[in-house]
Amino acid sequence: MARNFIEIAERELMVECQVKPFGVNDRQVLEAMGKVSRGAFVVDEQARAFAYLDGGTTLLGEAGRRSLSPPATFARLLQEARLRGGEKVCVVGCGTGYPLAVLHAMGLEASGCESDADLVRAAPGAFQAAGFPPLEIVHAPLDAGLDAQDRRFDLLLFDGAIDEVPEPWMKHLAPEGRVAGLIASDAGFARAFIDYTFAGTVSRVWLFEALAPTLMTSSRPPAFHFA
Repeated sequence: MARNFIEIAERELMVECQVKPFGVNDRQVLEAMGKVSRGAFVVDEQARAFAYLDGGTTLLGEAGRRSLSPPATFARLLQEARLRGGEKVCVVGCGTGYPLAVLHAMGLEASGCESDADLVRAAPGAFQAAGFPPLEIVHAPLDAGLDAQDRRFDLLLFDGAIDEVPEPWMKHLAPEGRVAGLIASDAGFARAFIDYTFAGTVSRVWLFEALAPTLMTSSRPPAFHFA
């Protein structure tokens, strides 16, 4: 019970001291970030102690494995995506499901794709520990889309730094759907973006620079090339 109170306080501090100062003022985002336990989704007990720090938190306590994005980076990206209740969102690289739980708390229909089998197996227990239903996570390579599945989403969210949006994912965008994520740079920071689609064209808007863990470096061709 004591740990529960401590974690509630940690979430409040995270929102007040990290998320809000990074320009996040969307009420739904702030409430969801304050409601969902990050620690419940960190598999490694030692790493769990760092779940609310302002950097990426490794989920398995092993270097080179999937990490949670920094709270402020993730929250700001959600705000910039201008999500509307009931929209369908797929999180690419969702780990054990933390991003899905936040989106679910915002009233969105969330599912995810994760390539790490250990994280997929740990997800049901993480959802249960956080008080959420077991949201759908497809075990598949992150650069391959959902294979033959004919599914469409209003938003594709890449939870980490990528080289570019892999082309196979574009078939999963609903008409006028959008893509959000971060593009890795040589400077150590990543550049957040949103791609808006309309009538077969894509327009990219650059948003902000932030720290973000590497999600993938794809060997597949990007969906589009931007100047």
